[in-house]
Amino acid sequence: MADMLEYYQQIGELKKAVRERELHRLELEKQTLLTAQKKERRHEDFKDKIRDIQRELAQKEREAAQNFQSLLARVDSIRREHQLLAAHTEQLRQRKLQYEMNLKSANPILHTSVPQDLSGIFDDATWKGHLPTTSTPLSKPQLQQPNLVTSIASYNTASMGHMPTQPVDRDVRRVNLNVNKQQPYAVPMTNISMPTRLLIQITGFLKFTEKHQLFCKYLENL
Repeated sequence: MADMLEYYQQIGELKKAVRERELHRLELEKQTLLTAQKKERRHEDFKDKIRDIQRELAQKEREAAQNFQSLLARVDSIRREHQLLAAHTEQLRQRKLQYEMNLKSANPILHTSVPQDLSGIFDDATWKGHLPTTSTPLSKPQLQQPNLVTSIASYNTASMGHMPTQPVDRDVRRVNLNVNKQQPYAVPMTNISMPTRLLIQITGFLKFTEKHQLFCKYLENL
């Protein structure tokens, strides 16, 4: 009887061990299945993210292509506008040149005694005894300047003839100037009184003012 009891006990222990092993195996399989499912879910999530990124990249590529086409169209429009502006500028330049030629032909006296650089009209050199030179490229042959000075000097002499003949003390600075070939019409003013110099300078300034007013009227008519 004792042997039978021990035999049944061993059989029960073996069944219990087999049952525990089976439970352990099932638990391992369950964990493996859960791990595989997690991996599959992660894989699906990665696939979804990749699809989203691909869609976003495709959308950005389309937007970039549209922006590029719009930029090309804008560049073309700007190029056409630049060409129109260049043509208009050329037309204005031609009109300006034509106006200057017409002005020179209609009013040659405006270009005879007024220098291009007007800063020399009232500078120190003018008050020291000579007229501003007119050897600029835009000036015409200054054949009228000696006649202008002669007429002004004669006018001054005639006007001074009615004044008293007593000598008048004047502190006028005299400067001797050399007339060379480069300045054939530079008029020495050592023998011209101060009122005559002022009259010459005022005459030149009035001519410049008239020329400037004509040019301003032309610009307003453009």
